[in-house]
Amino acid sequence: MSNDNTPDEAAPKRPKQRVLIADDDPAMARAIERVLHSAGYETAVAHDGYAAEALFQTFQPSVMTLDLRMPGRAGMQVLNFINSLQAMEQAPRCKVLIVSADAQVDDELALAVGAHGAVSKPFDNDDLLSEVVRLLA
Repeated sequence: MSNDNTPDEAAPKRPKQRVLIADDDPAMARAIERVLHSAGYETAVAHDGYAAEALFQTFQPSVMTLDLRMPGRAGMQVLNFINSLQAMEQAPRCKVLIVSADAQVDDELALAVGAHGAVSKPFDNDDLLSEVVRLLA
């Protein structure tokens, strides 16, 4: 801002935080994307495990929402792939939020398998958004 409270044109724009959505259900992926877009996040969507791994490397998200049951490669395989790349320092740090209809998945289990949190389907929009914000903090 300049002294007269007008925006400073020379001020660099901060890039949007990127979130990769990995979910094979198009309606669920759209719901997640809608919540995150409305909060100002840049998103990309993968509808299977192979696409999620490829997009992870090219899109370079700060957070990934990950469904555990997907065709091709399951969510746990994708999570192992991400963790192995990060362990070898071949990928930027990315927090993984499991978004699953499996009632057995909770934060404790998510942490045990290498994720950073979990949200159950169907999710409350505010809960999903607060988890993404928490992971980015």
